[in-house]
Amino acid sequence: MMPEKYPTWLEGHVKEWTEKRLPTVTLCSSTGKELLEVWYCGDLLTVKGEPQSYIVDGDEVPGLVAARDP
Repeated sequence: MMPEKYPTWLEGHVKEWTEKRLPTVTLCSSTGKELLEVWYCGDLLTVKGEPQSYIVDGDEVPGLVAARDP
């Protein structure tokens, strides 16, 4: 099993870290809640064969994701 690797600014907000096909991280608020309101800036990139889209840099803005506990 690979060691958990994520940015230090996520410490205290990682509820679960697993290594599947790709590393998968379940995030939570500082109170432990997993239901988060997610905002993003950038573009959504669809990759053929992938079940989800990816947030990437846009033409005029860098990709950015923010989440808060509603």
